[in-house]
Amino acid sequence: MIRRAAWRLLGDMGLSFSRDGYQTHDNFTIASNVSQSIYGQTYDDIVLSIIVLMVRPREEGLDMTIYSKTTLFLSGLVFFGLGLFAITASDINAREKQFNVPSNAETSMAPLYRFRLPDIDGHPVDLKTFKGKVLLIVNTASMCGNTPQYAGLQEMYERYQERGFEVLAFPANDFGQQEPGTNQEIKGFCFTKYSIGFPLFSKISVVGKEKHPLYRYLTEQSPFPGRVTWNFQKYLVDRSGNVIGKYDPGMNPLSPTILSDVEKALSKS
Repeated sequence: MIRRAAWRLLGDMGLSFSRDGYQTHDNFTIASNVSQSIYGQTYDDIVLSIIVLMVRPREEGLDMTIYSKTTLFLSGLVFFGLGLFAITASDINAREKQFNVPSNAETSMAPLYRFRLPDIDGHPVDLKTFKGKVLLIVNTASMCGNTPQYAGLQEMYERYQERGFEVLAFPANDFGQQEPGTNQEIKGFCFTKYSIGFPLFSKISVVGKEKHPLYRYLTEQSPFPGRVTWNFQKYLVDRSGNVIGKYDPGMNPLSPTILSDVEKALSKS
């Protein structure tokens, strides 16, 4: 039955055989039909056909020279297709990593945890490492009127860190060109002037065509949609990765509203 199915496949490809020899159309038609068959059938079917081509001639007493050429031709097409598939799959995988597209294994976790970003030193950080913690996500700048909020963010961090609280700071040069420095210059400024201890990430964009996928999620798909309006806009995230609050750039991190919301989030396991 298997041999008959493989033989039928060859017939679909435009090839026919008889005891008197090999009958077919011109070479262009053969190549076209073979290509269509490869893309329309599984590779197992094609490989099986090649095996039949290698065995059947001896059983039927057919012309071995023509069969050898046909087998070589089909084998070449198969392995070329397999190589092209491997290269394409590798390229897709690389693009998925580059653009933070989640894998199938990650689709069950909260969307926020699917992102990976480089820290201020360029080391990749998976946000899923913060799973189980309350997060305050902030886009920052070093030359803004809101820059002194770094002090309030550090105070919050020190107050609540042991209870599972983290501040995630993302420098961005999107507003008033107020974060023009390199990552190392930003790091030097933050550690020297404010002695921050919370995670500081590499500079990204939070608006426009270059908006990072994390902020695309926060501004377009979270329960609090809407563009980032200025430096130091804040998003509060609970222990399960759900965005539960959004605060204007000018709101002090130590304001009663933010502190109350953080306390409530921390009180939940």
